[in-house]
Amino acid sequence: ECMKLGMDHFISKPLNRLKLSNKLAIFCDYEELDSDLPDASISDFSQCEDPVFDLHKALENAEFSIPVLEKMTTHFIETIPVLLKEVDEQLKKEIYDELGRISNTIMDEAGKVGAVAIYYKSKQLKDTIEAPTLGMNFYTDLSDAVRSYKEKLSNFNWKELNEILKK
Repeated sequence: ECMKLGMDHFISKPLNRLKLSNKLAIFCDYEELDSDLPDASISDFSQCEDPVFDLHKALENAEFSIPVLEKMTTHFIETIPVLLKEVDEQLKKEIYDELGRISNTIMDEAGKVGAVAIYYKSKQLKDTIEAPTLGMNFYTDLSDAVRSYKEKLSNFNWKELNEILKK
């Protein structure tokens, strides 16, 4: 009877806060659930064959919810330009301790959405704090990785993926 009335989402007991948040995220804005959405960061993309986007790890972080993953990647793509601008400003001002903090943020966010190249380029940038003259080279590489990720996602068929996962 519940299914006939449109209640077609189900979460088994015991309730898991992350699973509940992911289900709710289907019907709410990402920002409303931002603190409850997956917070695991990926630090090991060793099984990934795609140098740009690790779909499996990203789906795993979204607990295989396509709507949640789509919202997460959209949010990431919207916020990464701000972070890149901060990186650029810190490099120009030669404020390297702040650069490390920003790099950590980018690594964490990239890990959540399976942005392999962005994750590794951010890690390299963070590692250049000891050798600041290399920073601008890694910044350029990071910017290129962001462009590749955006391009990959702009051609991504979320609807088709959703159908495949339903099977």
